[in-house]
Amino acid sequence: MNDQIATALAEKYPDRAVDLWEKIAEGLINRVKPQAYEEAAVYLRKIRHLLLALKRKKKWQEYLQGLKFQHQKKRRLLEILNRFSDEPLVKQKEKKPIHSLNL
Repeated sequence: MNDQIATALAEKYPDRAVDLWEKIAEGLINRVKPQAYEEAAVYLRKIRHLLLALKRKKKWQEYLQGLKFQHQKKRRLLEILNRFSDEPLVKQKEKKPIHSLNL
């Protein structure tokens, strides 16, 4: 029900929508079950999408970092939260095309 309300509010009242989705996601996270973490990810995606559409990337990054810090001992949750990071966990070296190598 709250998800439907948040979705309806998203266009005219985005901050209210974000607040509702945060409450839903954090409630699921507090269940401390891997399945609940996956369910929370659905709402975190909605928050991310809306904040990025509003050009509020910094707010999204701060929220995500706050969740990671607050739940730093929950390994499975951190795996899910890391999916939302803009940077890959391990930066890969750029591969050069074979024809550009001096052989």
